[in-house]
Amino acid sequence: MQSFLRRSLAALTALAAAALLWSGAAVTNTALGWTPAAAAQGTTGSSGRQRFAKMLAGLRPPLSDGQKAEIRKLRTQMRAQYKGQPSPDPETRRARFNAFMDKIRGVLTPAQRADFDAKRAAMRNRSGQR
Repeated sequence: MQSFLRRSLAALTALAAAALLWSGAAVTNTALGWTPAAAAQGTTGSSGRQRFAKMLAGLRPPLSDGQKAEIRKLRTQMRAQYKGQPSPDPETRRARFNAFMDKIRGVLTPAQRADFDAKRAAMRNRSGQR
């Protein structure tokens, strides 16, 4: 019985330490600007954005500062354009997203565009999308 209590206490202590470490890392990353605030709050829906941002950051050759600024500007414009509008049907959302992707592709060099297309196809295959 005493052994069971010790193991249970050890497991609970380890779980509490892991939870504390995880929340501290999320807050620290947000404070340093490495992750958006929504990710630190544990909200859903940001993992796709994070994967996409990581994919863009991993393009070869790397994005120039001008390209990064242009992509940020496109993203801001898209968000402002659709803010406050009701959520459309899935086909309309897909069409909007594909139009945004085409604008991003227009910012990229031919070599980056090929890498972007390959990585985007890999992301689709991993998530089971068409």
